[in-house]
Amino acid sequence: MPRDSAPQFFSSEEYERRGGELAESGDLVGAIQVLREGLEVFPSTTELRIGLGHAYLQLEEFALAAREFREGLRLAPADSDLLRGLAVVLLRMGRGDEASPLLDRAAPGTHDDDQACVQVAEALLAAERPAEGLEYATRAVLANPESPEAELVRGLCLHAIGGAPDDKCRAFRRALELAPDRMDVVESWGHVLYEDGRGDEALAVLSRLPLDEIENVLTLERLDEMLHRAGAPRAQRAECRKRLRESQRGLTLDGFVEEAAAEAEAEREEREA
Repeated sequence: MPRDSAPQFFSSEEYERRGGELAESGDLVGAIQVLREGLEVFPSTTELRIGLGHAYLQLEEFALAAREFREGLRLAPADSDLLRGLAVVLLRMGRGDEASPLLDRAAPGTHDDDQACVQVAEALLAAERPAEGLEYATRAVLANPESPEAELVRGLCLHAIGGAPDDKCRAFRRALELAPDRMDVVESWGHVLYEDGRGDEALAVLSRLPLDEIENVLTLERLDEMLHRAGAPRAQRAECRKRLRESQRGLTLDGFVEEAAAEAEAEREEREA
């Protein structure tokens, strides 16, 4: 914030609230700007550090997220939100050995918080530690039986550890009872059924997805395969194949754009060296 400009808000709570609203709406860059300005005005406010750390985490800017959580811990070494936030970042960075003691320290402030447990469960699942993830997912369900996110991650953890098919399906069904419009739950459940060799059930589940809203190429490939095996009407198969080709072209285009951006950045760095 320029020295001669006035702050947007007059309390750290206002900065925290506005930053949270922007992050919730998907404007993570805007959230970061607001939270950073808030820290310039109120540098000792751990809540702003927590919000900023999570915004960077959502952008997968792991080094920046870790920096904010570490700075917050310098001011509040026992804060469970900061400990948990840093642990999640370290798990995402593949540094699980460093994350484990932080999770232990954060446990008293985590186990009764369903959203916190879901966050840790997702990070542990991504770090290929699904058995531990299941423990946190189960705690999340116990803390809030009305949480579709908790049931979703519980079903995914059960699948990753080779859990009983009925237990997995029960978790996904419950998630859809709680949030019938959650297409990510439908998609995840369909993949789990496919990988369990239950093709007919997988096809029935994935067929609930509107074709023009499916972005995942693997989902479309599996749906195309199952429609072919099931002898689905030619028109339905052609529509799925068309959507698959569109997604594959989009994926290729994204790759070209990323490669071109990387080359441009390398050239810029070379000129500035």
